Amino acid sequence: MDRDVRTATLLAGVVAAAAVLRFSGIGHHLAHDPMDFDEMNNFVEPILKMWRTGSPDPTVYSGYPGFFNWIAFLPVVAGQRLAGSYGAYVGGRAVVAAFGVVNVWLTYRVCRAFVGPGAALLGAALMAVSRGPVRAAHAITPDVLVATAALAILLVVRRASTRRGWAAAGVLCGLATAVKYTGLLTAPVVAVGLGPGPDRRRALATAAIAGLLAFGAAAPYALLARGSMGTGFEHSVRHYFGDDATENRVLQGRSGSLGDVANYFVFDVGYAGLALAVLALVLHRPRRDLLPALALVATTIVATAPANKVYPRHLLSATAFTIVLAALGFDAVMARTPAAARSIGAAAVGLLVLVPAAREAGSMAWTYRGPTPADQAVAWVETHLPGPRLLASAVETFAPDPRRFEVRAPVPVFDLAPEVRAHYDALIAAGPIPKGHPDLEAAAEICTARGVPCEFTILRPVAPPRLSPAARPVRVEGNAGDPRSALDGDPATVWLAPAGPTSLVLQWSEPQPVVRVEVDVDDRESSWPQPIVWEGAGPDGVERSLAAEVLRPARTRRQREGSPHGQAYVLTPAASLLELRLLRSGGEAWGLAEVRVLCAR
Repeated sequence: MDRDVRTATLLAGVVAAAAVLRFSGIGHHLAHDPMDFDEMNNFVEPILKMWRTGSPDPTVYSGYPGFFNWIAFLPVVAGQRLAGSYGAYVGGRAVVAAFGVVNVWLTYRVCRAFVGPGAALLGAALMAVSRGPVRAAHAITPDVLVATAALAILLVVRRASTRRGWAAAGVLCGLATAVKYTGLLTAPVVAVGLGPGPDRRRALATAAIAGLLAFGAAAPYALLARGSMGTGFEHSVRHYFGDDATENRVLQGRSGSLGDVANYFVFDVGYAGLALAVLALVLHRPRRDLLPALALVATTIVATAPANKVYPRHLLSATAFTIVLAALGFDAVMARTPAAARSIGAAAVGLLVLVPAAREAGSMAWTYRGPTPADQAVAWVETHLPGPRLLASAVETFAPDPRRFEVRAPVPVFDLAPEVRAHYDALIAAGPIPKGHPDLEAAAEICTARGVPCEFTILRPVAPPRLSPAARPVRVEGNAGDPRSALDGDPATVWLAPAGPTSLVLQWSEPQPVVRVEVDVDDRESSWPQPIVWEGAGPDGVERSLAAEVLRPARTRRQREGSPHGQAYVLTPAASLLELRLLRSGGEAWGLAEVRVLCAR
């Protein structure tokens, strides 16, 4: 077979493998998941809002200037039209996965600009099986697109010798920054890659102007929002580094994120890959080839090490460039290996670099394909618990049929008081149940692998409370109108509480052992959630504040479909009361459909 044909065939196989790893299980956690907050808040909801309103405003959030939402607009909208929310999220993830596959091909092209096809194939293969990029491709993560732009910049600056090439490098830098502000880390690649030379100043000026124009065209709403949101950039800096020196861990003498950064590099590239990258620094010639890649890797480490927090996705561009350096190191090692041993050496090094990464990436992709532990926990709950039921979950990724179940999540299950836990039909804990909780018993354990702790334990209270309605109050007072319609047992009659401070007072002739109070509201958006404070007076006549714990999700859209919206409160501890007062300090007008006071039997 012709060498070029063989190389093209191998590259096609590597790209195909990358596609399998990135698209396999792309809908993970979506079947029974209320959707990841970042995916929903930053991308899917703003994109669907553009579709609903006909506005091109992508919504600028901290770290995201908005260009990504334009890129993902059609896939997300098409997915939503075809398969609802599930399709919208898969559409957004598919965009990221597609760019992840492109990155594998780009890695080959970049490496090929410096070394031969064998080393370039190694670089592409390592990118294909790198766990960080594989994991990132299974979420809506614009950082993958920033890595695409970074690789393209490295390829452009390698060849740029005219004004068109200089402008192309600047445009790519501007677009990377318009996707996410971490794209600013590609600026050193342009600065280093376009020099030295007699035209360096003109090249850098051309690239800078082109980059600014490209950012303005791709993220105009970030510029329009600069007065109210600072384009989202300043908030990002404060979020990751603190508002000032007193809130930065490094400046306070505490450890920063350098250890996390090092661990992420090992996770993405592996020890063998990192060793090859280091060898490139020693053996590759000319060393100037290394400077653009080193500029980005070094800048990323310097920028992220002092941060209060750093996520793996922040290092995706640095991972890509480290892989390029590893390919250059592989080429340098092979060039110094005797010809007789070169084939065996190349195979040995290639296996050492690729096999562990491929095994881990394959296992990750396989896990994404199968039902998640949350899916298995949901299946158990839906099979063994008839609805409607009230659940508490320690994890966000737990969402059974919303018509039958209502889930308050995430909730630190074992931090809840026992008298509160007793009011849930089931509680879903992450991991095994610890000792010291005699009020709970394990109904089921979700274990996906032998020899490791179970991912979820489904618990139920040993002694659920026995409740009955309180006696009819002898006095009902509100600060406006007639509040008795909220205690008549008919949800169709509503007490229209006024805007501003609200009070509802209930009095009994005999003490009531109040355990729980349920407040149902009408269907107006302004009726919930409400900041309610409870006060009461017992037989001793002393007025006191009553501590209460809410049982249901605070957001109306997260409450069970078809159920009355509102909230249920558990008094902690229960109180013997002659008078109970509901107090709200302010807000819009709202309607109380039913107020139910429940006592211990």
